[in-house]
Amino acid sequence: MFFGGLLEVEEPYALFARRGILDMLQHGDDSSVAEAVPLLIAPLRAALLTGDAAICVTTVESLQAILRVGEKSAQAMLPFLKSILPCLRRLLLNQKWAPHDDNALDSCKRGTVDLHSMIEETLQLLDRYGGKDAHKAIKALVPMYEGR
Repeated sequence: MFFGGLLEVEEPYALFARRGILDMLQHGDDSSVAEAVPLLIAPLRAALLTGDAAICVTTVESLQAILRVGEKSAQAMLPFLKSILPCLRRLLLNQKWAPHDDNALDSCKRGTVDLHSMIEETLQLLDRYGGKDAHKAIKALVPMYEGR
């Protein structure tokens, strides 16, 4: 139910969904989360397909939280990589590149979330926990990934 709330942008509903997901994953045991992973793929994919930056950041954070619960949870994500990776690739490719400005070095970027870095970190987590099969799937579906 909380993962379905990832698409919510109106407060306080979005806050309830975010906090519910993080609390559930932080306090849930690895095997219980692993059993629930197949049910979470559809809401995760739907949220990533919106293209809304705030929703995508929250969704990628939730995906990372699932991967960090434990080894069983991370392994449970592997059969669903073909559903999630194209969404992550699309987000990486749709990133708007701003021209470099020496006068604004990092001062305007402090405190902001970089979706590109978050996706790279998520791909590294998938690669680390998934082994050779995950690495092959990531390289096939996200060719610009340079992990390992």
